[in-house]
Amino acid sequence: MARNSVALAPAREANGSSDLKTIRCAIYTRKSTEEGLQQEFNSLDAQREASEAFVASQKNEGWQVITDHFDDGGYILERTEDSGTWPSDYSNSKNVRLRRPQDVPTPPPPPPPPPKPGILTARAELRSNQIQDLADQISQITLVAAGMDLKFTVQVELSGTNAGSAESVAKLNDLLEAVSEELRLR
Repeated sequence: MARNSVALAPAREANGSSDLKTIRCAIYTRKSTEEGLQQEFNSLDAQREASEAFVASQKNEGWQVITDHFDDGGYILERTEDSGTWPSDYSNSKNVRLRRPQDVPTPPPPPPPPPKPGILTARAELRSNQIQDLADQISQITLVAAGMDLKFTVQVELSGTNAGSAESVAKLNDLLEAVSEELRLR
C-alpha cells in the first residue's frame, strides 16, 4: 500500500517542433504496514502530496498528474509487454508501462475511513425490510437532526450462487438509478 512517484521525462513532439508533448505522470505510493493508516493524514497522503508537488514543478515541461486513483490492495503491478525495463534510470523511465496483473482478482473495497472528529456515524447491514423500516423513520430522524448535516451512504450488494442474469442486473440498475445516478451495480 505504498505510494511512490513515477516521474516521466519530458518529451518534445516527434515532428521536431518546440511544442511540449503532455507527459502523463502516475504516482505510486507504498506503505509496508497498516500502522498509522487510520490517521486522517498518513504517510501515504504525504508521499502523494510530495509527488504531486514535484510533478507540478515540472508543468512547464508538459508534466501532468494522472488524477485517477486506484488502490491495488497491496498487489504488485507488472510491466506490459511493450514496457521498457524497470527499474530504470531517469531518462528511460518514460518507456515504462505498468498494469495490474491479469490473473489477480479485484481486492475487496477498503473499510471506510474512521469518522472525523465531531462526526457521528451509525453503520449496519440492512435487509430490504429493515430499509423500509428506516424509510418509515426518515421524517422523525430529519426533525430530530434539524440544523445538522444529515446524510445517508448506501451500498447495495448482490451476491449468491446465482448473482443474477445480465437482464435482471440491468433491471435492478434501472430501479436504483431512479433514486440516484450514482447507485449502480457494477
